[in-house]
Parts: sequence; C-alpha cells; structure tokens
Amino acid sequence: MLLGSESEVRGRFLPALLLGVLSVLVALSAAAQDSDSATPTASPAAPTTAPTTAAPPTAAPPTAVPTQCVAADLSLLPGPHRPNRPGDRLPLYHFGDYLKLRADGACVTQILALYDQTGDSVANNVVQTNLGLVFNGVRMKQMATTLTRHDEGKSLELAFLLSRDSENIDNRQAWNDFLGTARHHEDRHSELLVELGLIIGKDPVRHIGAAQAISFLGSGVTSIYIAIALGFIAMVLAFFFALKHPSLLRVHPNGAYSLAKSQMAFWAVLLAVTFAVLYGLLDDMEHIPNSLLILVGLSGATSFASVWITPSADKMAMADHTMRHFLQDICSDGTGASVHRVQAVIWTGMLGVVFINQVMLVISMPDFNNTLLTLLGISNGTYVAMKMKE
Repeated sequence: MLLGSESEVRGRFLPALLLGVLSVLVALSAAAQDSDSATPTASPAAPTTAPTTAAPPTAAPPTAVPTQCVAADLSLLPGPHRPNRPGDRLPLYHFGDYLKLRADGACVTQILALYDQTGDSVANNVVQTNLGLVFNGVRMKQMATTLTRHDEGKSLELAFLLSRDSENIDNRQAWNDFLGTARHHEDRHSELLVELGLIIGKDPVRHIGAAQAISFLGSGVTSIYIAIALGFIAMVLAFFFALKHPSLLRVHPNGAYSLAKSQMAFWAVLLAVTFAVLYGLLDDMEHIPNSLLILVGLSGATSFASVWITPSADKMAMADHTMRHFLQDICSDGTGASVHRVQAVIWTGMLGVVFINQVMLVISMPDFNNTLLTLLGISNGTYVAMKMKE
C-alpha cells in the first residue's frame, strides 16, 4: 500500500533502470576515448627518437685527420752509430753527426706552412729560426737544417747538424746549457742521456714518437782520451821547461821564482793547451770569452807591476842563494811565507780548477763572471801593494 500499485512501481523503476544503463554506456565510451587518445600520443615518440639514432654522421669530425702536429707523427730515423755493445737500445750521436727525423700527417702541413710564413729557405744546411730540436728541455738554437720531401710530399725528412758555432752566442750558450745539465747513463758514464723533442714555431714542444731519448757523446771515446792525454803531456812539458829555464819564471837569472811571472805563465799555457784540445775535438776554432782576455791581461799587469818593485839588496841576496824550491819561492817574501802571496796562489789555483772542470763538462771555454774577475783583481792588487814593503 505504501508502494502503490504495480503500474506505479513500473513507472518509477523503468526510468531509473534506463538512467543506469545510459550511465554505464557513457562511462564505457569515455574509457574507450581515453585509450584511443593514449595510443596516438605514444606513437609519435618513435619519429622523434629516430633522428637521435641517426646522429653518428655528426660525430664523424673528431675522427678526421688532426690539424695540429702530434708526437705520433714524428719518428727518429736510424742514427749513424750502432750500439757499441749488446743491450744498448738508444742511438748514439757525436758532434758533426746528422740527427734525422721523419714527419708525417699534420706535421708535414704545419712545417711547410711555417716555411711559407717565414720565407725560410729549404736548401741544405740552412739555419732555421722557427724550427729546432729540444734536448732535455733546452732549445738548441741556430742549428743547420736540411728538409727533404718523400712519398710525393706526404712525408718530410728533417736532418739537423749537431755542431756548435763558437762565434754564435745563442748556439754556443744552448750547447753549454745542455751539456752542463745533462744526465749520464747509469751504465755508461761517458754518454749523456737526452730526451728529444721538436719545436715548430711558437707551439709547445713535441716529443719524438716512442723513441724520446738518445745518447750523446761530444766525440768518440778514443778521441777524447787522446785529446786529454796530449793536453796533459803538453802542460807537464811546458811546466817542466819553464821551471828548468834559468830566467823564464825567476825574478833574476838563477834567482828565486816569481809569483807574478808564474801566474801569467799558468794562464797562458792553460788557455793555449785548452784551445788546441778543443780545436782537435770540435774541428773548429773555439771562441775565447772576453772574461778570459781580461784575466790574462790582469795577470800580465800584475807581472809588469812586480818588475818595477825591486826588493832590498839583502833580501834579494838571500833569495838568490837560499831559495830554490818553487812553492817556497812564490809563497815567501824572503823571510818566510806571507799571507798576501799565499792567498794569491790559492785563488789562482781554485780558478784554474774551475776552468778545467768547466772545459771538461761543456767542452767549451768557460766565461767567468765579473765577481770572480773582481776577486782575482783584489787578490793580485793586494799582492802588488804588499810587495812594495818586501
């Protein structure tokens, strides 16, 4: 009775049923549209990712031929001297040899471009100012170079003449810097270990491929030993002759030995023998620095000043009759050893040792600085001043 008649119930239930069915159909339709819309948005992603997979063609430039010269394009060609014994892996070079390098790839282009920019000649043995070797970090300046093209210009051969121009300040100083700092082989102390590099223009130094080191010996071992032996014999003979001469190193004939004359003779003989030895080793006239000329002039002036200073007659008579030993004579003022003479002998001997050591180290005449020359000048000046009171 509360629900009403059957007709009224059907009238209320059928609209509700139809409304529920319609709602279900609308929900299914919306779900179908959502699934359809999701499918087309995911499919365009494939074309967008396709170009990224085709990117390798844009990554090709890094694998192209480099435009800068690299170490791999430089190689050391066989040297003129074979290893002297089994186990030696580094090529050996002397003064006067050619050190030859091969350049390939971008190094060829860069070297030829450098020649074109600077206008340097490609002729044989021409000094190049913008292309050079580097020994242990030292730029070997003013080296004669020969450039030869091979393989229709695809490779170059660079031949550097290992020689020192004694009159060229840059070249001589470069050799002095290298020889003065080079390390010796652990098993072969007469040879120098050289880390080899090449500099092109103002670019950084490039090492020479896998063979970055060589051995260097100024001259053959036999030549060095012969030169040293001859120089030593010449010094001994000259010294022995001067000591035996009745007046060459003496104040008066058959008298006491003169310190000033002995000092002048010491430097004269040392320079002459050294010049001859270096000429024999290098086959070139060695440059004599101005400091050595000043040193010789200083010892000459000391000898000249001492001639005008005549000791008293009694001391001279005692010197003529009692002093015959060389060291006693040059260190004594007639009554015994004197400080001003001893210090002059000591400084002369020390500078002589430094001189010989530098010659053996860099195979060149050393250049004494102003401090050492001033020191020797004070020493000699003190000797001359005190000699006036003898």
